[in-house]
Amino acid sequence: MNNEETTVNIKNVLSGIKSDRFHSGEQMQEQDLSVLTDSLGIPAGTKIFGYIDADYLKDRKRKQAVAFTSAGMFWKSQSIKEDDKTGKGTSGNLSYEELANFAVRVKTGSGSDEITFYRDDVKNSDFITLSVTLDACSNSEMIQSIRGGLEKLLETLVIIYDKKPVADGSLNREEIWAYLDADNDISAYVFYARYFARCSCNGIDRFAFSFSISGFAAGLLNLFYRKCYAPALTALGIYLLLYIFIDIGALVLLILFCGLMGPYFIYKRFRSIQRKTQMITDREQRLTAIRELGGVNIWFALLGLVIVIAGFIGGFFS
Repeated sequence: MNNEETTVNIKNVLSGIKSDRFHSGEQMQEQDLSVLTDSLGIPAGTKIFGYIDADYLKDRKRKQAVAFTSAGMFWKSQSIKEDDKTGKGTSGNLSYEELANFAVRVKTGSGSDEITFYRDDVKNSDFITLSVTLDACSNSEMIQSIRGGLEKLLETLVIIYDKKPVADGSLNREEIWAYLDADNDISAYVFYARYFARCSCNGIDRFAFSFSISGFAAGLLNLFYRKCYAPALTALGIYLLLYIFIDIGALVLLILFCGLMGPYFIYKRFRSIQRKTQMITDREQRLTAIRELGGVNIWFALLGLVIVIAGFIGGFFS
């Protein structure tokens, strides 16, 4: 991705955070941005995409805040470690490529909520942390929205900067991205890239169990959506046959089957497309072919939904 695409992805993720402690877009007031720039040491001319206001506008000196800008993440916090009693706090900045090495956690307390960015991959060192305490966020949904948004941001940065490549050399991240049409669904890429790595051992396919709430809730529809038509129709046919004999138990079996086996069918289809396109030497042409053969089909998913609904209605009136 180029810088412009990176900026668009970061701004899209930040725009999805809904909390009275997070401000982006039109929610940011010019006077607050001016104070924020001075307090966090943000270089003049740097664009601010959004920020976490830890002091909730109580103190315009911004004792604590985290800002996401065109130059990376800038922060100012009371203390970098929970056991630091000096009260001197810390401030600094990280480029987005550096931030891609971090994870985030949220600790909710009775009077405050603490957001911590951390990494534990540094040898002979404790956690490298930067913590910002929020003064009693309005409700749990808002703090969880911040947590979810920051997790998605870090996942996006991992993808952009390729910080956690798939261990198996036969799995190409760009090909997985193209196959899943991940430009429109980054969270799907994060889930399936990890699952695909579990299904491949030095290029040899193996089955791996997977648990996903969405997989169980919409397993059959997800197979249609991901263009895995053969296993989807097979599962539907078996379901209709079993329904005649064991009634509602057939639905339970269908949910279990699609929930446990669905991701593996999606993986197998990726491998099939990978083999079909391996003779295309031009990288861009190969990725385009994988994207066209893979991707998603919303119309077949809707057709599957209609079939399932029709089956329920038919069973109810039979």
